[in-house]
Amino acid sequence: SSAFQPNLLGVVLISVAHFQTSSPAVAVGEGSLADPESMEGMAHYVEHMLFMGTKEYPDHYEYSKFIKMHGGSNNAYTADEVTNYYFEIDHSALEGGLQRFSRFFVSPLFDKTYLQKEKNAVNSEFNKNLKNDWWRLGRFVSSLSEATHPNRKFNIGSTKTLASVKREDVIKFYRNYYSSNNMKLVVMSNKPLVEMRKLVEKNFSDVPNFNIKRPKYNDHYFKKSETDRLHYVKSIRDQESLHIIFDIPDEVPYWQSKPTEIIASLIGDEGRGSLLSYLKGKGWALELGSSTGSYWRRFSISVTMTPAGRKNHKEIIKSVFAYIDF
Repeated sequence: SSAFQPNLLGVVLISVAHFQTSSPAVAVGEGSLADPESMEGMAHYVEHMLFMGTKEYPDHYEYSKFIKMHGGSNNAYTADEVTNYYFEIDHSALEGGLQRFSRFFVSPLFDKTYLQKEKNAVNSEFNKNLKNDWWRLGRFVSSLSEATHPNRKFNIGSTKTLASVKREDVIKFYRNYYSSNNMKLVVMSNKPLVEMRKLVEKNFSDVPNFNIKRPKYNDHYFKKSETDRLHYVKSIRDQESLHIIFDIPDEVPYWQSKPTEIIASLIGDEGRGSLLSYLKGKGWALELGSSTGSYWRRFSISVTMTPAGRKNHKEIIKSVFAYIDF
């Protein structure tokens, strides 16, 4: 692990002989929280536009086609503070894959021919998620954020929120955040580390460094007037779920000790004397889960309730907090 690239691109190389395929990934240190107020969904849209050809490989099918021809697959996702691009491919084609992949971060075309097409693609994702309870709940909880906090923004985007976006807006966003000093590259393969390092230096040394500084965000974003309140959200599926949600400080500084994962494991335990065993004994719950990381700086405890549990949901809440206090 190092920033051996002259442009300060952080690099981690992992060589394991029994890996079946090679798998590179680039994480850009910004996501939907950076969306301009008047262009919600911009980070997600830029992610889409990066696949629409580069100077060296202008055919927007070239990257995906090459990877599929060599037994692989590719994808990307936009989160709150990171946008991640990744693929896997046969070991023998890693060099060709890296050549095409690296150009995303050096010479994307942002071809205006595809501006509306990709707005439509983003909008299709939005429409698909309208019937997804997980996305609906996430959007509702975000709406409880302070009006000035970026966590309140609509992160997926639609043809409506992106209507005014022009090519120059895409280029501006890309230039503001897609800087080598704001990226991390990981490459996993069965190839020797020396060979992997040469491939990375050859293909990623010219990723431009604009020396940007990542924005810092307030950890706590819920309105104080909205805390300690019970909200009722109508679900699509016929399922009764209870979610107790906290905004929490940034977990990254504690990546080695992982305190929130330990807490989640303790609360989510299913053994004798656990919270779930108590709720099941009462006939109130079918499942219980506790997690962090599904949403930005959010810790949640989720209970799938029985009909009896639905009638006693306030007692379930009291039980959860009593278990935490204990």
